[in-house]
Amino acid sequence: MSARPLTITPPLRLGTQGWNYPAWVGPFYPEGTRPVDFLHTFARAFDVAEIDSTFYAIPPSSTVRGWPSRVPEYFDFTCKLPQEITHERRFVNCDDLLMAFVDRMRELGPRLGPMLIQCGTDFAPSVRSSTTPTCRPIAAQSSTLGLA
Repeated sequence: MSARPLTITPPLRLGTQGWNYPAWVGPFYPEGTRPVDFLHTFARAFDVAEIDSTFYAIPPSSTVRGWPSRVPEYFDFTCKLPQEITHERRFVNCDDLLMAFVDRMRELGPRLGPMLIQCGTDFAPSVRSSTTPTCRPIAAQSSTLGLA
């Protein structure tokens, strides 16, 4: 009889894609919740959130540094690579933008969770080889990013 393989069950984390939704006032956020308080209120129910806005632009440093101060210590953020990398440049000639993004997200410190790479619907396995050079800098720095 062979030994049963070791199974590691990662912790289950629940969150959503973003938190800055005025339409949630009433159904989720209490009536009268101001947009500046959305993240703090969101963190009462969830322990992780995707920063969906990073898909559209790299946020200012002051914004990134402010997010952790509005949530409990156990709360983490996951961020989405900018669409300029994934959809517009399609992972080609984007090292400068990628490193600018990674450096900015590093400002989250220990609150930085996984980085999400969302590709367009036309991204096929045959295109995958173009991502290798782009993703290599992230992989090489994964331990300093808190990703390893």
